[in-house]
Parts: sequence; C-alpha cells; structure tokens
Amino acid sequence: MTTHFPTIGLPRFHHATLLFALAALTLGVLAILRPAPAGATATQRANPTAVAVVNLERLIDELEEYKARANVARREFENRQKEIDSLTEEIRNLDADLKRLDPSTQAFATMQRDLEMKRGFLELRFTRLMSWQSQDDAVLVTALYEKALGAINEVAKRDGWDVVIHVATQNRVPRELNVRPEQTRAFVLDWIQSRRVLYASDAADITSIVAKHMNNQYAAGR
Repeated sequence: MTTHFPTIGLPRFHHATLLFALAALTLGVLAILRPAPAGATATQRANPTAVAVVNLERLIDELEEYKARANVARREFENRQKEIDSLTEEIRNLDADLKRLDPSTQAFATMQRDLEMKRGFLELRFTRLMSWQSQDDAVLVTALYEKALGAINEVAKRDGWDVVIHVATQNRVPRELNVRPEQTRAFVLDWIQSRRVLYASDAADITSIVAKHMNNQYAAGR
C-alpha cells in the first residue's frame, strides 16, 4: 500500500516581489552596519541623579560647636541680664520712695527726674542687650553655615550625592499670621513659593550624617 503524506502549500512569489524583498532586507542590514556620518550625535540617556536633602536649621542645632559657643553667649547674656535686674529693682525702690514724698517739695522733683533718667537708661540698656544678642547669634550662625557648606560638599563627594538641597523644617503654612488682614493672601503665596522641597524620604535626609562629620572635625580641632 502506498502511503500519501499531506503536502504543505507554499505561497508563490513573483520573481519581482522576491527580489524587492531581498533588496529591502539588504538595505536594512547595511543601514545598521554602516558607521554614523561624521558630526552626527547619538541620543544619550541622562544618568540617574543622586539627590539628598539637608535641614540647615536642624543641622546647626545638632552641632557641638554651636552648643559650646551658644553656652558662652548665654552666660554673657545672663551677666548683662543681672545688670538689668539690678537696675529694675533700683527703679522699683526709687518709685516707692517717691510715692512717700510730698509732690510740692524740691526733693520730690529731684527724685522724679532721677527716676525718669533711670527708666530711660533701663529701656536703652534692654534694647541694646537684645540687639547685641541678636547680632552675636547672627555672626555665630553665619560662621557655622559657611562651615556647613564645606562639610556638605565633603560628605556629598564621599557618599556619592550629586545634588544636595536645603529642606525647610516645616512645609505647612503657619495658622497664626502676624500680618494685616489684607496682606494674608500675599503672605500665604510667598510662603508656599518659598518652599523648595515638598517631600523627601528619610533615606535622602543626610542632616545627621553631615552633623556627625562636622562634630568629628570640631572634636579634632578643625
């Protein structure tokens, strides 16, 4: 018995069609293998950028140098405050003595002038004290901020961060605004636009790492 196997029919191509397909395939291969012409630029994908954040306010608060220098400034302030407290007590006693005098006497007029002078001196002394304290703190924070820039640069290069951005302590708009009612909207808009980072994971926050780096340098006398 003769066995018949099924046959598979192949589509018949016209010779012109077959030649055209082969020519197209050949051109495609040549286009791939052909080197790019001089001056042509290939599209390059951007490399991932490693971004970290630092809270400068918290960084300065964590610095041992800031704590040490702030303690010195605090002691100086306390000594000046003692002078103000002593003058305040002197004014209080002088005012009590004045109330026991006859307002029509020369002694009353003399003591009243003395009291007014001491009150004026107290006000000036207190204003000066607040001004000195603010200026001293500004000088300290400025010096530590400039140190922090160098430390952030060192940590970023050491740990492979491409960009380090300052992140604010809070992003929520303050609910108690010390502005006039007609200025409320402008204040809120300015506050929102001043926020640079709206979210950063804990893994991207290198504040404590930079603080440790700076504290080590401070302990080493640098």
